[in-house]
Parts: sequence; structure tokens; C-alpha cells
Amino acid sequence: ANLPRMLEQRGLGDDGGSLPVFPFRDDAMPLWEAIDEWVGEYLSVWYADDADCVADVELAAFVKELLSGFGSACPVRLREGYARAATSMAALRDLLSSFIFQVSVVHAARNYTQLRWYGCLGLAPFNTRIEPPTAKGNCTERSFCQMMPSPAHCLEGVAAVRLLSMYAETDQYLGAPDRDWVACPEAEAAHARYRQRLRAAAEAARARRSGRGEGRQRG
Repeated sequence: ANLPRMLEQRGLGDDGGSLPVFPFRDDAMPLWEAIDEWVGEYLSVWYADDADCVADVELAAFVKELLSGFGSACPVRLREGYARAATSMAALRDLLSSFIFQVSVVHAARNYTQLRWYGCLGLAPFNTRIEPPTAKGNCTERSFCQMMPSPAHCLEGVAAVRLLSMYAETDQYLGAPDRDWVACPEAEAAHARYRQRLRAAAEAARARRSGRGEGRQRG
């Protein structure tokens, strides 16, 4: 998910477009920029130009393996663009930034908020036991309760979204300072700058939420 490209396609770019206030965009863009800058700095440690990408047979195998896992859900246009990551530093940066952003920021926004949005089964039932009304005035309190999932199904549903909203003890955080993934001064310095950008983005997001009167939120 290339966030700037997606927002531009929907008319929701940096200038606000048709939606001047868009909390996800406002909070996610600094995170995208932090990820993208880190990826660019990291790649520059190992690759000087496109020729280095072409010469890296392990990179070609990685890109091929990664694309094979996307399946038919990935549009052909994107697959073709990502396939160039094996021969182009710019395409490789786009692929890695988009992938990291998708499995971190986008996943967190969708996953860790499920209990908040789906924990009240009266507002977001997982299923109904009878057909919903098709006209106004035909729904009573009794028929509404009869339509709602059974208590057992409600418990299962809430338990499921609670589990999906939890942080796992085995989660690996790219911004964690105690992860010793590489022994390279240039790469370590790039990661330190990345962590600094993440902290700045988090502080700015908290300030925006406070200004909107949302109070303190996890994350």
C-alpha cells in the first residue's frame, strides 16, 4: 500500500482535497514518510545503483517469492511494477516501503481497533437469526432481540475480536531499539533516525487527538 499514491488517486492528498480532516491520513502520512526514508537509507548502504540490484541473485529470488504470495488479489499493474524491484532501486524502495506499511500501520489500524468497533453486538452483529425488517415501523423491541445473535454467538464474536485486537508477546517491532538485526554502523545509524521519526510522528498524532478532544488512546 503506497499511501501517497492511494490518497492522490482518491483526491485526499497532502492539500486535504475533498476531505480536509482525515485522521487516518493525518496520522499515517508521517509514519509512511518515516518508513520510506528508512528503507531508502537502508538500501543505499547495500546498493549503489540499479546495476547492483540486477547483480543480486538473492534479491531476484526474494522478489519472485514475495510476488508469488500475493496471489490473484494483487492487480496486474501493481505486480508488474513490483516485479521491477529486482532491477531498480526506486522500484525496490517502493515495494519494501509499501509492504512494510501494509503489514504494520494498515494492519494495526484495522486489526487493533476491532474490539472498539465490533465489541457491541447490538450495533455490529455478526449474524442475525431472522430476516431483518424491510419497511419502517415493522421492528419492535421483541423482534429486534429475536433478530440478534444468540448469547453464545455473541460471546464467540466478542472473544474473536478481542483476540484479534490484542498484541502478541511474539510480535516483532521494526522500531524497537533492542533489536540487533544488523552489525553495520551505517544501517544502525539509519535505524536510529527511523526510531526518532517514529517518536516524532507518535507525539504529533497524540497532540492532534488531544486537539480533537479524543483523549488519550493506546498506540
